[in-house]
Amino acid sequence: MSESKNCIGIVAFWDKLAVPYLDKYEQTLDRMQIPYQSILWDRSTDGETAESEDRTELVIRRSVRPGMIGKIAGFLRWRREAKKLLRNRQYAGLIVLTTHPAVLLSSFLKRKYKNRYVLDIRDYTQEKYSLYRRLVMSLIDKSAMTTISSKGFLRFLEPHEKIVPNHNITVTEQTPKSEFVFDEPIEISFVGNVRLDRQTEAMLLTLANNPKYHLRFVGRIVPGCNIEELIREHKIRNVSLEGAFNVRQKPEIYSRTHLINAVYANAAEHLSLGDATPLPNRLYDAIVFRCPLVASKGTYLAEIIDEYHLGLAVNGFDRDLDEQITAYLAGFRAEAFLDGCAKLYREVLAEESAFHDKLRSIFTEWVL
Repeated sequence: MSESKNCIGIVAFWDKLAVPYLDKYEQTLDRMQIPYQSILWDRSTDGETAESEDRTELVIRRSVRPGMIGKIAGFLRWRREAKKLLRNRQYAGLIVLTTHPAVLLSSFLKRKYKNRYVLDIRDYTQEKYSLYRRLVMSLIDKSAMTTISSKGFLRFLEPHEKIVPNHNITVTEQTPKSEFVFDEPIEISFVGNVRLDRQTEAMLLTLANNPKYHLRFVGRIVPGCNIEELIREHKIRNVSLEGAFNVRQKPEIYSRTHLINAVYANAAEHLSLGDATPLPNRLYDAIVFRCPLVASKGTYLAEIIDEYHLGLAVNGFDRDLDEQITAYLAGFRAEAFLDGCAKLYREVLAEESAFHDKLRSIFTEWVL
């Protein structure tokens, strides 16, 4: 396929497992019966770019070697191949997932796809560098729409009329719940790709082998995460690693959960923007499945929790976590929590509706 004038391209910087938010766009395009191709990156091997049998995926095979020089060389090799694919395919429009690929393709996007790409910003990356931040703002200005998965990103992005929020909500029907019983052991569940930041590690060690708690980690353990070694080294018995899951399993997972673990930070205070600004999927799980959250102080998530009465914020390094959690559960106000869930749920669905309306309008304009 040398030309794709009625096809939309989706540019991702990782393989499919690492970009679950890709589904949101593919499902919308499927419902609209608009053809698309997702350009993915397999960093584990070198070889020719491969096209899937149904022609909906192109996989760039370019390895990334260790070290800063190896990383930069890998990025430049990816950019060369991505630009070649985009020139040859001539898509009706593009969706660019995260700022790294957008910045690498910056001049090409602004020259060849001005007002014909959607930029999806998922994380803080290199915005502490003024040149990078200016490039991102320039890309936002030339986009058809830029969407952010957390309004916390406005701590490092300037306000812009093209910025539209979207939410990582995977289940949209709330589970009825009116009674809360916090029997021991208290089930504290981390649900998602398992990473071990320093606050989570400290919290795990503080609550280790405390019979009042059972700590569950449900999800794929990402490469480089040493949680299994930590559990073995410290002989922690009140932890379970439950492996990968799918969205259909969430009701059962949360039916056995008292608190959702959303602690994430690598410092005790003065958190980095990368740790402080995102909103995890677990926020939406909390309001859908009506389970209170425990999160890190100093984060945008902690602000949301405080505003909507959705749980408690802690410093994962605190030695009195048991006392803090016990005090929160003893004083738990079910009515305030459920009201907060309902209020945030309505706001999220309204913003999601506005996002999808805008997205469908853009797609329709591109392919007509």
